[in-house]
Formats: sequence, structure tokens, C-alpha cells
Amino acid sequence: LLKTYPLKGDEFARWYEIDKIFGKEYREVVGEEQRDSGFADDKDTLNFARLYHEVPKGSQKKEISFKQEYQEDEGVAFVKKVKRDEAKILEKRR
Repeated sequence: LLKTYPLKGDEFARWYEIDKIFGKEYREVVGEEQRDSGFADDKDTLNFARLYHEVPKGSQKKEISFKQEYQEDEGVAFVKKVKRDEAKILEKRR
């Protein structure tokens, strides 16, 4: 990073890249930059996958959850195939 690149925090940091790339007149069009490194938008299917709600990259999210099989039918010869409907689900430990 350049020494002039601001880190987290102040007003200048939120608009740094937008001002450098587009200019100050595009602030309202583009909106301020998301500076929180821990932020994850659950509606963002472009950058994040949702557990049991997987969709192709960039497509609309699904509201109905589904369980997906992760083993191929014609997979490795010596690996036992585990199907979700045949699996025994434990309610509690012994």
C-alpha cells in the first residue's frame, strides 16, 4: 500500500478509492466504501455462499433450504456411499 492510503476509520478513508477512481462528483452515485473487515452480507451471493442455500455465483438467493448430496454415484470404488436418507441421525450421545 502507498503511504497515502488510509487505514480504517476517518471520513477520508471511506471515500479514498471512490475519489481517486471516479472523482468526488460520483460519491452519491457509488456510495461509500465498506471498510469493516469483518462485515459479511448474507444477501451477497457473488462473494459468499450460504449454507444449505447454495446458488450459482451471482444468481438470486433461494429461500427454501435443501440438503445436498456431496458424493458422486460413480465415485471412488472403495469408499462406502453415504446417502442422507439412509443415515442414522443421533439425538444424543451415549
